[in-house]
Amino acid sequence: MALLLSPGATYTGNMIRVLIIEGHPLVRKALEERLHDAGGLNVVGSSGQYAHAVRQAEVLRPQVILIESKAPGGLETLKSLREALPAAAVIVLTSYSNGQEEEEALRLGAAAYLLKTLNTQALVERILACAPTATPTPA
Repeated sequence: MALLLSPGATYTGNMIRVLIIEGHPLVRKALEERLHDAGGLNVVGSSGQYAHAVRQAEVLRPQVILIESKAPGGLETLKSLREALPAAAVIVLTSYSNGQEEEEALRLGAAAYLLKTLNTQALVERILACAPTATPTPA
């Protein structure tokens, strides 16, 4: 998937590799499109299958993983992703804020806990801020 920069945007750094793990197909597609149109990001994969998320991440070696928290296994998958890819930043996305869940996600190693309603510019800024500077090499 080619990445298009926003009109007039310039990006001189390496593309940030992003993996999206989201159970709802329409939300997943919308996230892909939002990030595809942003500068500096390369969506290397997306899936609604939490059971295969860790293996997919190991193969694709993203720098940032976006994962939905509310689906069954969301926070458990977060823990497994952090263990398998400690250099990757995992950002938890949620439909509504929950203080206890946010605290648990951060305790498990989430780089950020964000509402899905966050505008695209703010989401991209958070992804870029959380992304590790070294680019993992795909397996």
